[in-house]
Amino acid sequence: MKEVRVVDHLQAKQLDDAELVVAVSKAGGRVIVGFKPPSAGRTAETGLIPGMAPAEALASRAALLEWPVILKRTFRFSSDVVVQLPYSELAPLLRSLPFVNYVDPDHVGFPGQGSQDTAWGSRRWVPILFGRTTLRPERMPRLQSSIPDLIRPI
Repeated sequence: MKEVRVVDHLQAKQLDDAELVVAVSKAGGRVIVGFKPPSAGRTAETGLIPGMAPAEALASRAALLEWPVILKRTFRFSSDVVVQLPYSELAPLLRSLPFVNYVDPDHVGFPGQGSQDTAWGSRRWVPILFGRTTLRPERMPRLQSSIPDLIRPI
């Protein structure tokens, strides 16, 4: 799998252990855990987001679930997970595991999306929705949304 270089101004400040415990406590114990291959460096240190094969990501998730955490959320196109910690002091320990890239608090109102890219959906549907396409209305695919009448064929 390929690595991706992180743009410097997008890199967040790495919290030290005490700051991480406080931040996780404020987030109610919910954290976003990003995985990496055990042999790869952490993004905060290298500036690279390491690529992972799906089998590696699943193995990392299984290893994480051996710890006393509750899996809350997974992502279709990302190896990141959201877990509930029984106590916030566990966060620095999880961050030190060789297969963990980062542990960040999952604040209320900002659900963990990690590096999941959903922009492809808007790039695909915006031209169709606003008429910049050669598709005929009767052949236009239906977008499943909470407002199904938006794309009703004419």
